[in-house]
Amino acid sequence: MGFLAAAWAACAPAAYVVVDEPVPLPPPAPAPMMDPPVVVTTDDYTYSYVDVPYEPVGDSVSSVEEFYEPLAAYGDWTESPSYGWVFAPSQPDYIPYSNGYWLNTDYGMTWVSNEPYGWAVNHYGRWVYETRWVWVPDTTWGPAWVDWRETGGYVGWAPMPPRGGSYCPASHWRFVNVQYVYNVDVRNYYHRASPVPSPRDLPPPPQRWVKPPKGNGWNGGPNTTWANAPQKQRPPPAQLGRYDAGKKQEAVRVASDNAQKWKEKREEVRRSPQFEAARKADDARRAAQLEEERRAAQVKREQADRARETELRKKNDADRAEQERRRAEQLRQELDSQRRVEAERREKERVAEEARRAEEFQLKAQRDKENERRQAETLRQQQEVESRRMAEEQRELTRRQAESVRQQQELEARRQAESVRQQQELEARRQAESVRQQQELEARRQ
Repeated sequence: MGFLAAAWAACAPAAYVVVDEPVPLPPPAPAPMMDPPVVVTTDDYTYSYVDVPYEPVGDSVSSVEEFYEPLAAYGDWTESPSYGWVFAPSQPDYIPYSNGYWLNTDYGMTWVSNEPYGWAVNHYGRWVYETRWVWVPDTTWGPAWVDWRETGGYVGWAPMPPRGGSYCPASHWRFVNVQYVYNVDVRNYYHRASPVPSPRDLPPPPQRWVKPPKGNGWNGGPNTTWANAPQKQRPPPAQLGRYDAGKKQEAVRVASDNAQKWKEKREEVRRSPQFEAARKADDARRAAQLEEERRAAQVKREQADRARETELRKKNDADRAEQERRRAEQLRQELDSQRRVEAERREKERVAEEARRAEEFQLKAQRDKENERRQAETLRQQQEVESRRMAEEQRELTRRQAESVRQQQELEARRQAESVRQQQELEARRQAESVRQQQELEARRQ
């Protein structure tokens, strides 16, 4: 993943504004065809890995020697003091990834070259600009080794340099309207672009890296959200820079048969005055580059120092603001604490007052209850006394009534007895009178 970040930084253009736009931008594109499941963030940009369950068709190149003989007819192999054995196409103003077109494949956006040697230089190795483009061979295959940019409805690409590459001419970036990116004649739609001074205007790169089950991953091109990608195609291995069945053995044999020739040629180039001059020129260039880098580093350090001072001032201001905030917060907390203490004191007083009132109420309730008990007891006693009095009076009344009845009965009995006695005496006097009268009458009769 560090290689991806380094590759990004190595050949990044400034930023681009497209001019002379001949056609309107396309309408909003449909949803993406592939969602990147793993997102990785580096110091340079954010990208995603998309795992694919298949390997590219055909066989890849197994050694850089397999490139020497097939490419010799289309340019020169020469020794670069910086990158070693490199290939320079016959066309001095050659710009990689210009003569061809893009295919949408299972491996991502795949460059199909119209050049007879494109199978190698567009799918393996890296391009580096040293007054002209030269190709640094490598055996790692990819559908296209390019960097991407987006801006204003346009997409652009340029060769991805090897580690340590640092320059890519702005005019060598290829920008097209997104609706033409998959056209077979895409080269007819390239637009001029001019650098934007501010790096802040650098358009964000697309963020899709494809990784097969084995080996390294590659840049799969922009997300197809906007590109209106056609149906995925399956090009033959030759268009992908891979060997058909049986071709790999032939390529290995040719490389082996010519290995000594190329070794001798490389040694001859290294011994040539031109290489020594190139080496010295490269050393001078490197020294100038180191000086430039030193100056840039010095400027960067000064900028970093100023940034640190600014950051320190900001930090100090922030610290002071934080201290003020903390003091204000401490004061607020103290006031809150005082208010809490006062509130707690008042609450305790209120609770104590309520407890006192509750106790007084309870005592009053107890006194009231005791008074009620005493009143009830007094009332009970009064009721008992009154009840006893009324019972005594009732008994006395009953006795008196009984005595009166007895006296009445006795009186009545005496009256009756007297009446009976009187009646008896009267009857006895009547009888005696009658007897007397009878006796007198009898006596008179006699």
